[in-house]
Amino acid sequence: MIERPELELDRKAFREIHQGPMASPKDLWRGVITFGLIAVLGAVAGWQLGGFWAALLPIPGAIWLGASLAGIYPRWFFGKPD
Repeated sequence: MIERPELELDRKAFREIHQGPMASPKDLWRGVITFGLIAVLGAVAGWQLGGFWAALLPIPGAIWLGASLAGIYPRWFFGKPD
């Protein structure tokens, strides 16, 4: 068998300093509100319009809503780090 070398890493040795939206949760919360409204309005518009394609209207807003929530609460989406 091939033995693999063990890496001895200290979790606190490297720390990423976030810039941009990750540095300020206000931007992520703004995204949650914005894309949540887009998803709800798209769902209501799709419901009113009817048709098989109407379900596609809320999808883009819901995707970005999920991305914003994943930025605020990464443990909900990616699990707890070991």
